[in-house]
Amino acid sequence: MEVFPIEFTSEGQRVQGRFFQAVENDEPVTLLFVPGWPADPEDFLGLGSSLSHQGINVMEFDPRGMQESEGVYTHTGALLDISAALNWLRTVGASYRFRINPIKLILGGFSNGGGLALAYAARDPSIKSLISCAANDFGQFARQIQADATFSRNVHAFLSSTQAPKGSVRFDLEGSMKELIDRPDIFGLRENARHLADRRILMFGGWEDQSATIDDYQLPFYRSLKAAGAQDVTFITYHTNHNFSNVRMKLVADIAAWLLHGEKSNSILS
Repeated sequence: MEVFPIEFTSEGQRVQGRFFQAVENDEPVTLLFVPGWPADPEDFLGLGSSLSHQGINVMEFDPRGMQESEGVYTHTGALLDISAALNWLRTVGASYRFRINPIKLILGGFSNGGGLALAYAARDPSIKSLISCAANDFGQFARQIQADATFSRNVHAFLSSTQAPKGSVRFDLEGSMKELIDRPDIFGLRENARHLADRRILMFGGWEDQSATIDDYQLPFYRSLKAAGAQDVTFITYHTNHNFSNVRMKLVADIAAWLLHGEKSNSILS
């Protein structure tokens, strides 16, 4: 397995990422994976290394304003970064170098990145398959911030700890919250379910997850997809926390099986 540092531009800002090339597969699936907050300059959850050994190309990147990428983070900007990353993957140079088949491009993400990936795909029908690992439903997140003072204080405390210069993210905390509160039509998963119902979707959730909980985040989104007529949604749950820390090998195996050998499933599996 080889890891290649990559760089592309998004609205004139340089975005840093990593490409984990598939091992022993001449026609690999390519997964563009958006990491969770505050991103990771190496390998988020170890997915890149693990999945590449399963014969899957994986590209990860740190949105603008995160880690070593230039600029200032906004949720809207991150959606544009996903578009720029997909455009980079579709270039002749990248396609030839890494054996990327544009028809086999999959978009996924974890937590903040999962919410971004799904919100982006709702506006881009070219994305046919999606992977959501404990995705943040930003619409529900914004509602909780407004309704629950304790939740709001905890969120602000965590985000403040990641804010530059003491943290690795350059962003306007209050502006980022307002962005989500003002635009649930763009960022809310339940609000976007009707735009995603025709896609092939793999969802993961953890019963011990105290952040993007199954009860408040994952299951309502799943039910919204089904109510919108979704026919190809697989929802896998584990007894694990937000970071899937005790089931990483199982997570990798389930993602690989779905990408390489998956068939239609409408089940919730534990």
